[in-house]
Amino acid sequence: MVSIKDIAKKAGVSVSTVSRCINESGYTSAATKAKVLAICEEMNFKPMLSARIMKTKKSNIIALLIPTLRNSFFVELASFVERECLKHDYKMVLCNINEDKLIEESYIDMIQQQSFDGAIVATGGSTATKLKNIPLVFLDRIYIEAGNCSMVTCDHYGGAVLAVNHLLKNGSSKILHITPSIENDPANLRLQGYKYVMMSNNLPLHVKKYNEIEEIFDVDYKQYDGVFVWNDSLAITLIHHLIKHNFSIPKDIQIIGFDNSFHAATLYPGLTTIDQPYEDLATTAISMLLKRIDKSDLTIECKVLPTKLVIRDTTR
Repeated sequence: MVSIKDIAKKAGVSVSTVSRCINESGYTSAATKAKVLAICEEMNFKPMLSARIMKTKKSNIIALLIPTLRNSFFVELASFVERECLKHDYKMVLCNINEDKLIEESYIDMIQQQSFDGAIVATGGSTATKLKNIPLVFLDRIYIEAGNCSMVTCDHYGGAVLAVNHLLKNGSSKILHITPSIENDPANLRLQGYKYVMMSNNLPLHVKKYNEIEEIFDVDYKQYDGVFVWNDSLAITLIHHLIKHNFSIPKDIQIIGFDNSFHAATLYPGLTTIDQPYEDLATTAISMLLKRIDKSDLTIECKVLPTKLVIRDTTR
């Protein structure tokens, strides 16, 4: 492994001169600095992270905690967060807790013990508040009780209202809502939006809660003419199941999801869904976190971004 001494020897300068060039501290002539940096690149020399942290008090590493990789929303959201991190010269470490509190706690311990500059938490709940002295921002699955953390999410309730009203407008009245048994903030708000529209139109509520995905197959879908599924991944799974059982979509039954994931547009039939602003969520979360890391603005922010209806093939 190439060391700073190797660089100094080849450049014909002292170790302290190499250190000043790398860390941009103290005076070094432009010619010497250019020569040293060129040799560093030639010899593929990368300063140790621990040395950088000691010097700058920063690692430029951010943790992103997500609840699952089975929901394509979080896969796509993570890619936008990572892209935004890179724009600001930060690296992102992805922590998938797989909807397991013990796994989340192990990641919390890791973040606490290692040199992370901050964390973006998309898992909701109180576990992440165990992180001490690390800037936090809650994303999507927010946790209001945290109190001293900034948060950004989208209008899950309003999006659900858009979804159910769209089904009603297109002739559905026996509408099933599929939602997880494990509660989380977005799912709860979408359920509330569904209930509001159905009750406002004096229509009966039909809610299917599930623990395992296979449970959504144990439903007599002939009873319904519309289904509002709480996320796109599950909606696409349901569409495959219904087509396999000779349902014509949207003629026999209309389906609408939530997220506007990549697959919603690329698979056939294209999924009508509610769009979440992935890029805006990511840029807002990173902006909030960097202000807290840099201590440039410690104001507590809570932003709710708008959603919109995207009509494709699974509704009339």
